Amino acid sequence: MTKAEYLAVCSQRWEDIQNLSNLNSLYEIEKQLDEIWTDLGGKILESTIGNVPTNHRLKKNFKPNLGR
Repeated sequence: MTKAEYLAVCSQRWEDIQNLSNLNSLYEIEKQLDEIWTDLGGKILESTIGNVPTNHRLKKNFKPNLGR
């Protein structure tokens, strides 16, 4: 992930963070901020490590080099 890609992902959620100041309840602010950061962290993690498989239980085809 490049710096430009990171900034593009973060700029998508910028307005949501700015709109938090319109809320009156500290609980609601904290709740929505947690949702924003969790979603943002997931997007950054997925773009860093690549696509997440649909079924994480599937075994990968791994053929070790046994020196033969």
